[in-house]
Amino acid sequence: QPFEKEMLTHNKKNGGIQVTYTTLIHGHVDGALQISIEPLKNKNDGMMKIAVILMTPRGKRKLSKHLAERTTKAICGSLQSSIILEAQQSLQRKRSTSRYRSSKQAQDESQRHDK
Repeated sequence: QPFEKEMLTHNKKNGGIQVTYTTLIHGHVDGALQISIEPLKNKNDGMMKIAVILMTPRGKRKLSKHLAERTTKAICGSLQSSIILEAQQSLQRKRSTSRYRSSKQAQDESQRHDK
């Protein structure tokens, strides 16, 4: 049975984040997946750059170019969808909280005037 170890590292840079997932077999790197997400420079509109890098061994265990491209595009698309969904949910929560606060204030004022 080969010795296997998985490592997950992350680091924050340029206002973004970089995550690297590496697999080691017998002390040698078997493959790695690096994901970087950072805001675009000179842009304040929430635009981000998502980069996915897949590093695989050469030789017999090498992934086909088509499979590697499909995998990285799928990961990138999934990240994009998750980020958009999370942002929409966050905005909706803020709107809901704001509406609740304003209705609560109106209700409190109405009760004060009724007394």
